[in-house]
Amino acid sequence: MSDIASLNQHQKKALVIQLYEQGKTRRQIAEVVHMGFKDIADVINTLAKRVFRSTNQRNQKIRAHLGYSCKVNNLLKWQ
Repeated sequence: MSDIASLNQHQKKALVIQLYEQGKTRRQIAEVVHMGFKDIADVINTLAKRVFRSTNQRNQKIRAHLGYSCKVNNLLKWQ
């Protein structure tokens, strides 16, 4: 990782995410990527929002499907 200085901003963000997923602290990430704590926190928070949003959307689809399945089962039960 000695080529950190040659990375563009997008590549640095990807590296921040990779290191964060490996369990590195923000301080450790800052030492490797040479970014400020706030910039690292912004990348991590953006990632967390994306994960939450996709999980929430997936859960809504599951709930909608389950709701539809329950309605169908109730209809079939009473026939």
